Amino acid sequence: MKKLLAVVCLLSCLASVGLARGSQESADEPMYGIGTNTQTGMNALSLRYWQNKDWGVEGNLGYYTYSNSTNGSLIGGKYLRSLKQEKCLTIYGFAALAAINCQNAGVSASGTYIAAGLGVEFFFEELPNLRIYAEAGAANEGGDYYATTKGTQLFAPTVNNIGLHYYIK
Repeated sequence: MKKLLAVVCLLSCLASVGLARGSQESADEPMYGIGTNTQTGMNALSLRYWQNKDWGVEGNLGYYTYSNSTNGSLIGGKYLRSLKQEKCLTIYGFAALAAINCQNAGVSASGTYIAAGLGVEFFFEELPNLRIYAEAGAANEGGDYYATTKGTQLFAPTVNNIGLHYYIK
């Protein structure tokens, strides 16, 4: 399913190259992005909205299955604040919050994920609407899920997220 979503997204992006508008000329216009990422190490559908070149928000909805007996889901969001803009690159700060639910061998557990850090969003001039990004920062993962599977973690350096979005302006 994840591979199918990635292929459909990539083909849609390549088919619409002719429809893509200029990269940063209209940076003050709102931009709506749909894509995928690895929020908390779990693949998630991601909707990102940049109100203007300075700030935006993101929502995530994820699901994973590690084996026949282990699965989980998450719902979360982020606040994004642009720190520096280059021709094909945006550096931003973020604050994230997610609720996670997991079921392992019939035992259900839940947890939270709180993170803050920096992100870099990159795009090619030929494909200005397709953007790749990575985020790193500090995260606190707690609750029943993390206490039973990983142990509660204090804020610790971690790579939080890698993903891509296709933007519609």
